[in-house]
Amino acid sequence: MPIFLAGGIKPENIKLLRKLDFDSVAVISGTKGGKNPSAAVQDYYSE
Repeated sequence: MPIFLAGGIKPENIKLLRKLDFDSVAVISGTKGGKNPSAAVQDYYSE
């Protein structure tokens, strides 16, 4: 069964989750409220 992580995941804390075995992540709170959601998504990849 796929594992989906959600809830309060931000670029600052995603590093803590990388050691877990998961299939996908919801990053709504870390991208929705900003001025540039596309740039915010890139922050997840750079962390």
